[in-house]
Order: sequence, then structure tokens, then C-alpha cells
Amino acid sequence: TGLARSSCPIHLIKPKLKKASQYSVVGFGFALSAALFYSLFGIPGKLVMESMDSVWPYFMVMGQGTLVGALACYFIIGKDRGWTKVSRKDHLLAMLAGLLWVVAFASLASSLKLLGMATAWPIANLNTIVTVVYSSLVLKEISIRQQRTKMFAGLIVGVMGIILLVLART
Repeated sequence: TGLARSSCPIHLIKPKLKKASQYSVVGFGFALSAALFYSLFGIPGKLVMESMDSVWPYFMVMGQGTLVGALACYFIIGKDRGWTKVSRKDHLLAMLAGLLWVVAFASLASSLKLLGMATAWPIANLNTIVTVVYSSLVLKEISIRQQRTKMFAGLIVGVMGIILLVLART
């Protein structure tokens, strides 16, 4: 929790941002950066897993890389120890998020091994649709009544995409 909180790159530029519109532009930049790096990290993983019988050795070594990367960010970007001010509940929720990520990544790694990147990656990234529904129902970030048609259309397009991927694979 502390590593993620105090090593977030936004801490480097946040004091320089003056308007909400600047936050949006920078936020979109970080989101596109995340999309790029998420897509790139799958490539070396797929290459390594092709020579392995199981995904678990890759999974463990990638975990080590994640820890080294988080520590590097922590020491390079900031050592503000802000994590000491976080409540116990927030620490536990962050740990739960990490545990859920491990389960998700284990599922992704297994599907990459079995289906290949071109099929498994888009299917695994349907989490966007699930996240929108979850954000609407639980977090109340989007009004379901106002956005029902768009959400339903997105779900249909996602399911059609899965069907096309499966058909392309067979």
C-alpha cells in the first residue's frame, strides 16, 4: 500500500496542475500510458511461457519484477511515508485489491498459455464492461437510468467480440 501510494507519478506533477481541465488531460495521458504498458508486458510473458510447461514459474518471477519496480518507483519518485497516515481499513482494502489482482493475473497467465495473446488478452480486458457495471451499481459513479442504452450496447459489442474471437480461433 505504501509503495503504491507514495510512488504514484502524479505526485511529481500534481502541485503544478492548476485547473480541473489540466487534471483531465493528465489523467487521460496516464490512462493511455497504462494501456500501452499493460499491452506491452504481455509480450515478454507470452514469449517466456511458450517454453514453460506451467505458468507458475513465470508468475513468481513476474511478482519479483513487480516488487523491484514498485521499490524503484518508491525510491525514485518519493519517500513521503504517506502510507503511515492511511487507516487500517484502507490498508486491508488495498491488500484485498492486491490479492484479487493475483487471482486475475493467474487467470490471465493461464489463458495466455492456453489460448494465445490475440484471443486471451481482449477477452480478459472485458473487465472494462464489468467495471462500468460495478461502478454504476455499487459506487454510483454513472447513472444506470440515463446510460442504460449505451451500457447495453457496450455489453452486446463485447459479447460479439468474444464470439468472433472464438470463431477466429477454431
